[in-house]
Amino acid sequence: MTEAPTFLDDLQEAMETLRAEQPGIFNGNTIVNLGAYYVGLIKILDRKGLCADFDTEELGIADSKDFSDVFDIQSSKDEVRMKFLGTCYPSLVPMSRTPLYPVPTGCNLPPSREIACGREREGRYYNDVSGAVDQLMQEKPELFDFTDLNPGTDGPRVRDLEAYHRQVVEILIKKGYCVLFDTEEIQIKRTNEFTEHYDINYRDEYVRRGSGIYRGSCYPAAF
Repeated sequence: MTEAPTFLDDLQEAMETLRAEQPGIFNGNTIVNLGAYYVGLIKILDRKGLCADFDTEELGIADSKDFSDVFDIQSSKDEVRMKFLGTCYPSLVPMSRTPLYPVPTGCNLPPSREIACGREREGRYYNDVSGAVDQLMQEKPELFDFTDLNPGTDGPRVRDLEAYHRQVVEILIKKGYCVLFDTEEIQIKRTNEFTEHYDINYRDEYVRRGSGIYRGSCYPAAF
């Protein structure tokens, strides 16, 4: 028989507090900002003197090294739920993490690591990232083949992907951002509260255009 959870009431109270403090995270019972949802709950539980952590699937809560309660608080439809999964001995909290990224060139913020990520309605930095791509196409047309467009779009073929990403990053740094290119996505931040992630190439061949370049946000910042 599964033993009763120790921290269920604390989690329910934290959820009510989060709804009151950050109502924009929710649309009814649907979670519209997954990163802020998990980080917000963890911070509220911390204010209650509890240690909480998220491993991309489950939320663990503890008040000692002896044991932790484990909960599933997100349905497959991104809806709020309170499902107690069990108690672990000893505590799984805090959970192991991968090493931090080194601080990229031009960034004055300390390194950070994400807890949770998800796609929001739109990227807050979208206009600057899209604008950086536009600026590069105007200033360095030799990097592109404008006679070869991605079918159905206005995105030209990229002649030099390494130079393309590097110079978009340089433009964004000049705009005051901390930027990291992880070989797949451009990660961008102005604080360590969150990062936004952008994919500005299509199939490693063409410039990716439009709102689809925004892939998601991570809380706290992913680097």
